[in-house]
Amino acid sequence: MRIASISKLITALMTVNLAQKGNVDLNENLVEFLKSNEIQLAMGDQEVDCMTFKQLLSHTAGVTDEGSHEVFSSRNYPTVKDGLQMFINDKLLFKPGSEYNYTTFGYSLLSNILEKSSGKSFEQLLSDFTSKLGLPHTRLDSFEEIILNRCQYYCKGDNGKLKNCPYVDDSCRWAGGGIVSTAQDIANLVTEFETQAELKLHYGYGMRVFHEQESHGKTAQYFKLSHNGGAVVLVLPLGKHMSGGKPRGITVVMFSNSLERDVIRLAHEIAASFEEQIEDGENTKYEKRVAFKKFLLGLAPTANVSSRHV
Repeated sequence: MRIASISKLITALMTVNLAQKGNVDLNENLVEFLKSNEIQLAMGDQEVDCMTFKQLLSHTAGVTDEGSHEVFSSRNYPTVKDGLQMFINDKLLFKPGSEYNYTTFGYSLLSNILEKSSGKSFEQLLSDFTSKLGLPHTRLDSFEEIILNRCQYYCKGDNGKLKNCPYVDDSCRWAGGGIVSTAQDIANLVTEFETQAELKLHYGYGMRVFHEQESHGKTAQYFKLSHNGGAVVLVLPLGKHMSGGKPRGITVVMFSNSLERDVIRLAHEIAASFEEQIEDGENTKYEKRVAFKKFLLGLAPTANVSSRHV
């Protein structure tokens, strides 16, 4: 199914993977690069003098969000750059790096830069990445293509009865909301990375970072990415480590093709249940230990090496 904003996690991992290969520099000032590709950024009457990959990844670049545009757009844009027409003439909301504003369009701009930097289309970059990690069901949600077992999406009408959701063309937001996948593919993906987390901004590269005070006084840190209650990736690091010093944790991935389902709450309940079993030492039968590939260098690595797939 279409994984909506979970797409940002995949795009973030693709970007950092390219950085580790030396293809992009996360701290590079992109302003001159954008100007050379006829993209002029401005904040009010002032031109912008700096914008980086890191800022686009963590929603601190000042790019506008979808609130002022047609969210359920049915218009098809042949290329990623064509899709920038949806927002590229909007002024930035603030000076890049000074504030936070969650935006799908920031990831659209990011994907255009990745195309120019690599010489490949975003679709090809995604295909290269998913092939490398063995994610056979992860691809762009192209309306024209036949995608096996692609599900229908439902919502409630004014009468309270379920109906088909309006048709949406995601070609203006491939990188931030237009990828289809399966829960198994995303669970496998999560076992292959350590989350990057800008803790002071509560949003890392593709996932939110939360700190909650528990009843016994300890502060729990967990990572989550969700969309409208219908899709969630929840990563819960645990303080204990396995033999050999490897970290451990719980990952829950859940999708629903109805906007009326609150899978976020259920994901937390499932994670809490498994956490209790692990703390009690009753997890040997169910726990799957995975040696993670550390190709994504995190500012605050999570404990994802030992996980349960529910």
